[in-house]
Amino acid sequence: MTFDMGNTDKLAEFRAEAERLGIKVDPPSINRSDIAFEVDGNTIGEVLAMTQYDWRDLEKRMKAQIDAAIKQDILRPNEGMRLLQEFERGLKDQTYLSIE
Repeated sequence: MTFDMGNTDKLAEFRAEAERLGIKVDPPSINRSDIAFEVDGNTIGEVLAMTQYDWRDLEKRMKAQIDAAIKQDILRPNEGMRLLQEFERGLKDQTYLSIE
């Protein structure tokens, strides 16, 4: 939404889609609002849960795909383990970009 801030028609589409999906869109607030649009939630997994994705189910699916790739010799076991660890870490990462 931040990229389309100047396009009120597009913002209305996004808001309608969010409401259709059951995602709460708060109105602007002088106490909380910022220039950019933000999604509440600390981790990517929490935000996914708000959009009706269960991060645990996503982990299970990824593990099943990795296991299948290992059985088909597409991935080596250590590559699969590293991929799964990175995927799990990504779900637990923060939802905002931090520049260090």
